[in-house]
Amino acid sequence: MMRYIVASLVAFSFVALVAVTLSAQQGFGRMGGRGGVQSEGRGNYDPAQAEVVRGQIVAIKDIESKNGKMTGVGAEIQTSSETLLIFFGPHIYVDLQNIRISEGDRVEIVGVRVLLDGRPVFLAGEVKKGDEVLRLRDDKGVPLWSGQRRSGSWN
Repeated sequence: MMRYIVASLVAFSFVALVAVTLSAQQGFGRMGGRGGVQSEGRGNYDPAQAEVVRGQIVAIKDIESKNGKMTGVGAEIQTSSETLLIFFGPHIYVDLQNIRISEGDRVEIVGVRVLLDGRPVFLAGEVKKGDEVLRLRDDKGVPLWSGQRRSGSWN
């Protein structure tokens, strides 16, 4: 029995090491890349203010709160009239989804414009890439990574 436990721990450690190594090589999980955008404050996602933007992903960004307690996945998207900074959600949620968003992808995003750290940011509620859909918020605007909690830094 003890050999089984030790063998399981060794196998788990090996799998974790491989996963961390692969993640470091590809950037962050399924979204890839690092960009480094500093933000602070909280954005309020009001579904009544939601709009749809369409365009092409030009860069995947790593968005980090000024206090360093929260990081998330974002992107820059080029629409027909502007370049927008998009915030998808925290890595721990976005990286586990079955859709991969990469530079060059054409997407349709439902979301809300807010100001974070004095800079306009588009908080994504849903991202469509072809037939694939990445749901990030429910119909009330509550982030899917937080359940019913509304007090997180990126609400």
